[in-house]
Amino acid sequence: MSGAARQPQEDDSSSLHTDVPAITVTEPLKKEDTDSIFKPRNDPKDMSLRKLNKIRHLTSSSSMLSWRSRSMKDIFVGDLHILLRYGEHSIQGKRETQEDASRALTDVTKETSFMLTDTDKSDSDNHFAFFGVFDGHGGREASEFASKTLHRYLAEERLKNPNIKESLREAFHRVETDFMKKAHEQDLMDGSTASVAVINGRQLIAATVGDSELVLCRNTTALPLCDVHNPKKNQAEIERVTKAGGLIRFERLGHPKAPLNYSLAVSRAIGDMPFKHSDFTKGAPSGLIAEPDIKEYTITPVDQFLIIACDGLWDVMTHQEAVDFCLSRLKISDDPQLVSEELVTEAFDRGSTDNISVQLITFKNFKAPLHATK
Repeated sequence: MSGAARQPQEDDSSSLHTDVPAITVTEPLKKEDTDSIFKPRNDPKDMSLRKLNKIRHLTSSSSMLSWRSRSMKDIFVGDLHILLRYGEHSIQGKRETQEDASRALTDVTKETSFMLTDTDKSDSDNHFAFFGVFDGHGGREASEFASKTLHRYLAEERLKNPNIKESLREAFHRVETDFMKKAHEQDLMDGSTASVAVINGRQLIAATVGDSELVLCRNTTALPLCDVHNPKKNQAEIERVTKAGGLIRFERLGHPKAPLNYSLAVSRAIGDMPFKHSDFTKGAPSGLIAEPDIKEYTITPVDQFLIIACDGLWDVMTHQEAVDFCLSRLKISDDPQLVSEELVTEAFDRGSTDNISVQLITFKNFKAPLHATK
């Protein structure tokens, strides 16, 4: 729930400068609520936004909502044997609602076979794996929509263009376009980040929108795979938003018509109609976009596993801490599902106040040598 809009209280400037994650959430907006909210106010100190935000201070205990998944796929590329396994786990944590979603498929073709001809099904390039974590804010419509459509759109685009990077980018564009259309028709005001990995043989395509992140364990070193779209963590995003005419206040992206009252922690997200549609922006740019950062890597014999997680993990653990934790646990259990659950529990115990969602994708058997030959 990284991008949830936050309403500062009067004289709240000191809290805006702290690194402590906000523990307040915003209920989904309705258009009739925002028609009056985004009009100029006579009193610049008026930060109430009573119709916009209904703040709740959360004290509830962790709700263990888990996506339990165990699957395995052997990939042989030359003398490299990739034993593709994964585990995933998510908890609601101290948030009042669970707004995260995920998708994990070791073979996208099995779920999208209705789109393919027999020739397409026999083509090994179409049998790629897809993993993704989608961190919703202000609701879970956007995260659910993205988790259900992105891999399908990618499969469709791959039939037109075999280049996975280009097909994935187009799939992201379609998700954004289709969700924004749905949001306008149904008055949906929420948004979502996305952090996705596509694995095709030794090819690893990583993509992010927002501040969910992918981190590869290469040998024993943490390697973040994509840029994080959070003004607090990425100066380049501050420069991009400012150049586009958007506003950054207290390291958050401010709404173009109510920057003091309504802001996001992320500078890129799927959805978030109030920041993008002219009904709410009156044509003023916000700088919020859904353009993914997409990078391509080659899986090597020393690449051990990949972590995909929302900021509920990264708020309380560094990349290297998460890698070290998983590596130590995998050497004991060799069970990515169990270790994903242990990692989520560790983040909660460290004080994470957000939803916590993790996917752990491993490339080897941790009870065997680092790599084996076919």
